[in-house]
Amino acid sequence: MEMLDLLNSLEDISAERNPRDPKKELIGSSNIDSYRKIDELKPPPYEFEKRVITFLWDNRDRYRIDKLIRFQNSSVDGAIETKNVSIPFEIKYRMNWLKACQAMWQFNQYRALSKTAFKTGIVFFHSFSADWARSPRSSPIPNGWRNWYSDHARSSETMTVHLVRLEDGRLETYKELRESQQSNAKR
Repeated sequence: MEMLDLLNSLEDISAERNPRDPKKELIGSSNIDSYRKIDELKPPPYEFEKRVITFLWDNRDRYRIDKLIRFQNSSVDGAIETKNVSIPFEIKYRMNWLKACQAMWQFNQYRALSKTAFKTGIVFFHSFSADWARSPRSSPIPNGWRNWYSDHARSSETMTVHLVRLEDGRLETYKELRESQQSNAKR
């Protein structure tokens, strides 16, 4: 039997896969306190997830968030709903090449399994690690920002996933860093 015959003879079991629907937890005043409790015994990535959820909840008016949803049994961590648009998000404590690849795989899985057509997503992260934390001599901006937007942010022509750093209770984007660097260079 040739390889092609063998492959053609195998059943297509991909249609049998019936992933469980993700459990959705609507974040609200009744459950936000559980996210505010910091457990010093848990590793920092777990506590960072709580900090992101709490930050988004506390700043929902500022960012015009209508609903904040936390997923379980899903490839992404949750979704922000605003103006009838659902923006899935993933939370990573450290960001480097491996975590970037994982995050984009997770968004692609979410898109395929949930059959949700979204145009943008967000990866919240705490800090860059490995070579992504280094900066070139010509710029104080860490390599990770450029690496993300040149190699990872787009997995198709219809979906862009943005990288947002949450540090010291403040969101930071690549666009802000570039604009800040350009204004400092003009001085």
